[in-house]
Amino acid sequence: MKSVFYADDKKRGFWILIIIFIGFIACLWAIYPVTKIAYVHRDFVILAIIIPAIVILVLSVAQIPIVLFSLSHMRYELRDDALYLIIGPWKDKVSYNEINSITVKDLLLNPLSSFRLPGVALFNVAYSDEGTVRMYSTHALKDVVLIKTLNKKYGISPKDEEGFIAALQSKIKNHGVVKVKISEEVGLIGKESQPKRFSVVEIIVWLIVVASFIVGIYFYPRLPQKIVVHWDASGNVNGYLSKFPAIFLIPLLFMLISLIPIIISKESVQESFKKFRFKYYLVMLVVFSVLFFAYLYMLLWNIGVKMNFNIFFPILITGIVISIIVQLILFKKNKSI
Repeated sequence: MKSVFYADDKKRGFWILIIIFIGFIACLWAIYPVTKIAYVHRDFVILAIIIPAIVILVLSVAQIPIVLFSLSHMRYELRDDALYLIIGPWKDKVSYNEINSITVKDLLLNPLSSFRLPGVALFNVAYSDEGTVRMYSTHALKDVVLIKTLNKKYGISPKDEEGFIAALQSKIKNHGVVKVKISEEVGLIGKESQPKRFSVVEIIVWLIVVASFIVGIYFYPRLPQKIVVHWDASGNVNGYLSKFPAIFLIPLLFMLISLIPIIISKESVQESFKKFRFKYYLVMLVVFSVLFFAYLYMLLWNIGVKMNFNIFFPILITGIVISIIVQLILFKKNKSI
C-alpha cells in the first residue's frame, strides 16, 4: 500500500525562482554580443572568462523551468519497499532498513551551497552543521525533516509533518523523533550582540552599484547609437555594441551580484554567514573597482575623451591580478566555513 505526502506549499521559493530565471535570461541576452565580438577578434582572455559563465547560465536556464513546473508536485511516497522522494524527473529511494533517525530541526547555513534559496532547497546542499544533505524541500533552513541513513542524509518538508512522521514510523521500528531548534544547539545571537547590519565594505560596494547607474544614465543621451566596447592589445577599436546593452550591462551585473548575500541573509543570523558576507563584499569591492574603472574608460572614450591606452591597460591587468590574489587568500581562510 502506498501513502503519498506532498511538500509544504511555499510560494516564496516559486517567485524567487522566476525572478532568477528572468535574471539569467537577461544576462545571456547581454553577454551574447560581447561573446560574439570576442570570438570574431580571437580575444581568448575574454572568452575564457565568459564561456564558463555562459555554460553555467545555460544549464541553470534549462533546469529552472523543470523545477518550477514540478515544485507544486514535489512529494514523498511511502511504498512497501522504501520511501521515495520525487520532484519532476528526479527521484531518490530511501530503504526503510537503512534509516537511523528522523529529526525535525533548523539547519545551519553554509553560504557555499548550490541549489538553496529562500523557500526552496533541492539536490545536494551543504550545511554547516550536517554537511551535505540531499534536499527535496520547500524549507531551506527552518523545520526541515532530516532523515539519516547509513550513508546519506535527506531533508524534506511535508505539508502534513506529523502525519508523515507517524506514517514513516509505522514503516520502521525503534526510531523516535527529536525536535531540535537552533536556539537549543548554538544559541541565538542577541540583539545587543549582533554586528552592524551593513559593513563599511558593503556600503562602498553599493555606492559603486548606484554610481554605475548614475554614470550610465548621465552619459546615455551623449553617446552614439553604436558604442565601442572592445580594443585590441595595441589600443585599436575592433568591437561595437548597441547603446542600451553596452551602457547598462555592467550596472545590472553589479546589482545582481550584490543582491546575492542579501537574498540569502534573511534565512540566517549565524555568525559564520556574517563573516562570509563581509569577505564576499570585500572581494566584490576589488572586482567592482576594476570593472568600474574599465566602464568609465569605455564611456569617456565614446564621447571623445580618449585616455592613453598604454597607461590604462597595465592598470587594468594589475587590478585583475590583485583581485585574483585577494580571492585566493579569502577562499583559503574561508574554506572551513
